Amino acid sequence: MGMRQRLLLEFDELCAMVGLEKDVARRALEAGRFPAPEPIGDGPCWDQVTVWAWCATVFPEIAAAAPLQCWRSDTAELVAARDLGGAVAQDWQVAPRVRLRVVWPLITGDQFAWTRAAELEPLVPQLVLAGKGTYNPQTGPDFSIHRCRDGRLAGPDPRQQPTWRDLAAALGGTAPWWPRRLRVGAAIQAWKPGTGPALVQAVPDFDVEPLLRLAATMAPERAAHQVLVEAATAEQAEVAAIAAGDIADLLDAGLGDIVEIAAEPVPVQAQDRVDDELQHRAGWWEILESADPLALEVARAVRARGKLGVPHARWVPIEIAGAVSREWASRLAPAQRTGAHELLVDAPQQVAQWLVDPLTGAAVVRLRDGGLRAAIPDRLPAHTPLAALAFEADTVWVRVADGAVYPIPGEYLSYGPDGNYGPLAVRIEELLDDITAAASEDFYGASQGIEALAATDWADGTIVTRAQLERARGEKLP
Repeated sequence: MGMRQRLLLEFDELCAMVGLEKDVARRALEAGRFPAPEPIGDGPCWDQVTVWAWCATVFPEIAAAAPLQCWRSDTAELVAARDLGGAVAQDWQVAPRVRLRVVWPLITGDQFAWTRAAELEPLVPQLVLAGKGTYNPQTGPDFSIHRCRDGRLAGPDPRQQPTWRDLAAALGGTAPWWPRRLRVGAAIQAWKPGTGPALVQAVPDFDVEPLLRLAATMAPERAAHQVLVEAATAEQAEVAAIAAGDIADLLDAGLGDIVEIAAEPVPVQAQDRVDDELQHRAGWWEILESADPLALEVARAVRARGKLGVPHARWVPIEIAGAVSREWASRLAPAQRTGAHELLVDAPQQVAQWLVDPLTGAAVVRLRDGGLRAAIPDRLPAHTPLAALAFEADTVWVRVADGAVYPIPGEYLSYGPDGNYGPLAVRIEELLDDITAAASEDFYGASQGIEALAATDWADGTIVTRAQLERARGEKLP
């Protein structure tokens, strides 16, 4: 990496930096109370760093508000690290009565907590806000400058943005850096310059603690215990690897001379996945069928993260718009709230009734606005082949030969020219071959005739028989 660029100020720029009227600045210069200029080019120029160092001794309030490109300190001292409930504010004393406040948003907590850094005493004219963990291979990690006025944020700094090399110069040569996954409040508050990186448990995208607490209540040989530990450790291992990779990439880019790595991830060894798919599903299903408060908490954590291979984690809104949807809704039965229901809603207060489809065991909720949300199984529990499809209000219904009807299993399937008809066409062909086939994630590969059928904007209540589907399947379109 190259040296920090030396920037020079012309007279007008100098006055703007120190906040002095031109005639006042001239008198100060003539009286020898101002740093001498350098005769460069067509007129006198001033080195920004020299001017800042002078301001730091005479007008510290001006030095504290100056662009970070001007700052340089060989005696910077970390004097405070304060918790903001979702961020940590570090105060650095870079010169007598000159503070630089660096704010680290945490990966958890209030995402706007960093704004409270402007209110902390002593008040400062600007904040350095650390970015989300990305970096430029040439200039270093990302951050932004925000102006403050009277203990309130006054908006992003409109001046030219500094680089990490400028921040490092202001803090004595290097500036500490936490990868996003290692931004834990207690670790940042405990850090001291020159102590080396602390070992920190990387923070996953969702809280794995409920999974491990529920697993601790079960015998290790139970499938439910195994899938819980597997999911928790896999997530922790993944985010630890991401944090380690971020550090390695930054150092490989040659930024180690201006970055002090403040934390390294605790290494985590992922558990082997449960080999038996049926056992894997059975383990999760045991958890989702439970009404235990801890199982509900696990389900909420799973919903926050994503599917994690959990059965019945997909759901669709269903509008009762015709005979087929009314037939399905009429068989729904009241149910106790379970983990499977927790996967369907972000806010339980929106729910008017907890329901279950007795043919599939799928959870259903009736919302207070009258709408329904239904879990969609990965596969149908049918014993007879597909007999027909019905199209109603964006929902595709599957009727099997014994008369039962089900929402089509799969994710984000819709029909019509503007719908997700490619995956729908693939799913139709899978069900024609095997009514119990698991939903795939294929987007393409269906026959032309079935794809054309899926791309049709069917009127509500349209029924397409198996015979029609088979004929479409064999068609060769021009």
